[in-house]
Amino acid sequence: MDDGEDDIEVSVDVDPEVVVLVRLNVIAHVAREIASAVRAPASALEIIMRSIRDRLLAQVKLLAYGPDDSIVAYLSLKIDWERHAFLLTQGSTKHEFMLKADGPIDTQVAPMLAKARDYIQQCSDNLDVRRVDAYYTYRPGKREEANQKYGTSAVEPDEAARLREAVSGQELSVVDHNLSELQVVYRHVRGK
Repeated sequence: MDDGEDDIEVSVDVDPEVVVLVRLNVIAHVAREIASAVRAPASALEIIMRSIRDRLLAQVKLLAYGPDDSIVAYLSLKIDWERHAFLLTQGSTKHEFMLKADGPIDTQVAPMLAKARDYIQQCSDNLDVRRVDAYYTYRPGKREEANQKYGTSAVEPDEAARLREAVSGQELSVVDHNLSELQVVYRHVRGK
């Protein structure tokens, strides 16, 4: 039917380099980026991503070892799930983020965490990190499910002792206001 009006052409520019990620995926990506700075193995990076997306991970502790097989650094990534749930119910927090696909997510969303990642990367290079062991703590009541799903297991007593030793000393602790449910704690051995 022709009503006599001219058809109006509408064009929309779409940037194929921009993606939208929900908050949970942003947290998972940022945690992976920070863990990769300490040279966590690909298997640990995958478990970090999946277990955050599945809402099972409470904390991951990474121990970095130097050339002489001694601990040279400690990194902890902790998710505050109660805070996450609270933030999602508030209207003042972003639930989705528009991001450029070709850049690191942490620099676009959480600049303080990006600075922490850069510092951790520089320390890892200086400390000549050779291997990294990952230790996962899952949310209450989720350990068995997560161990089965990701092929992880409980911490052995000697590993627990190494973890206690690694958490002593000075630390860098960072929380970015844009992703305040993710806490980063980093320590490295001085003089290396």
